[in-house]
Amino acid sequence: MPNKDNNNKMAPNLLRGILLGCIGITSGILLLTWSVIDLKIDELVTQRTSEYAHSIARIAADSSAEPLLSEDIVQLNSLVENVARDPIIKQATVYSEDGLIISQYPSEQLQEKPIGAAKNQFDPTEQSDNPDSQRDTESNDKKIDFLKRQKNIPFIEKITYQGVTAGWFKLEVDSFLLEKNLRTALIQVQMVSGAGALLLFALLIFLLLRMEIPIKRLAENCHHLLIQNRIKPPKSKKQWLAAMEQLANEHPQQFVEHIQLPSANSGWEGSTRLDNVITVVIQFDIKQREDIDYAEQLSLAERYLNESIQAFGVQAQGDILTGCLIPFTNNHHSKNGYQREDISNALCFIALVQKLMSTLTITLSTRVSLSCSNLILLENDNELVTGVTIIGEQKNTLEALFVSAEPDEIICLSVPSQELEAFAEIKKNSEEHPPPSGMYKLSGLNQSMLQQVTRKFNYIAVKN
Repeated sequence: MPNKDNNNKMAPNLLRGILLGCIGITSGILLLTWSVIDLKIDELVTQRTSEYAHSIARIAADSSAEPLLSEDIVQLNSLVENVARDPIIKQATVYSEDGLIISQYPSEQLQEKPIGAAKNQFDPTEQSDNPDSQRDTESNDKKIDFLKRQKNIPFIEKITYQGVTAGWFKLEVDSFLLEKNLRTALIQVQMVSGAGALLLFALLIFLLLRMEIPIKRLAENCHHLLIQNRIKPPKSKKQWLAAMEQLANEHPQQFVEHIQLPSANSGWEGSTRLDNVITVVIQFDIKQREDIDYAEQLSLAERYLNESIQAFGVQAQGDILTGCLIPFTNNHHSKNGYQREDISNALCFIALVQKLMSTLTITLSTRVSLSCSNLILLENDNELVTGVTIIGEQKNTLEALFVSAEPDEIICLSVPSQELEAFAEIKKNSEEHPPPSGMYKLSGLNQSMLQQVTRKFNYIAVKN
């Protein structure tokens, strides 16, 4: 019996790990994406402002070449002033070939003039009687103006005429004002993208929280499976998942248990009748050989049979020596018919058993019948099925057919031929010895069913 303490342990909270993982990964992706977008915005703004300022400087330099060479100072001053009227451009200057200032707007002398000097000239009440204080004000204003101009970006282009350098055209551009509009638009795009990403992230968390109850129920069911299989549930989540993986690999058919007959039975407590059930009956013929250990081979054959029954999630009556009756009662049956899925599973089961028995050292041939039968199921006091038998005349008919059946033949009784044609090939009946009404023999399964049989065969054969 499993330890009672294990039953009180709660299943691990799988949703907590999923939430933490999603929050961590999503937050990392958002921060990384935000940083990359911010870096690209800086690169794009710098590139676009530089291209814009260079283009203005290049156009102004080309336009000032002719007045510079002709020494037309009036036209040159007008050109420089028009260029500098752009609010983005703080100062425009034309230099001669040897570096002398030819034209400049606004000029250095005007910029060095203290702020408010014009007001003091016409308002004597605002003039200071202290000359030292006036000089300090002028010095502070010059420092502030110098610091402001340090933020401007200079752009210089050659003034050329017919391949000869006549001078240089210099622009000082207010980088903040030039970048403001473009940066504002890009930041708006960044904010909209970030808001959309946060909305999707919130939706992801909401969906995960909606899955809290199903995930919790799944963990509790898996925890119960560990306890049922006498596996002590580990404390850590990682070891718990490893235990579930081990259980899945070693016990692939735990969800539908094959119940063996009890060694001691006080009697049957109840019975159930099922009509129109797809039923398989297998009898095994053993060919005697003196050089074979029959006990070992028959034990292996019994193991093959039990694992095949577990692989299809059904119950059985009998064993290798007495024969075996297997009803396929997974689906709910009606009085008027049966499920085609039961026919498919029954044929795959027969092919699997025959293929496994062919790998034994002894010769263990089979005689198999597939029929639509009426059954009676006997139950013990624990409501477990401990007895299955076919009722009616069909049982005697099957026993008579087995006497004349060839080894490894599949006899079908009371199953319409149109239902069998979808899964296997039907042998043609002999005209000299016609079979009983409603009886057919099968020669082979279709390819898709053989692939299913091969997968189950590889698993059972390799494990044993």
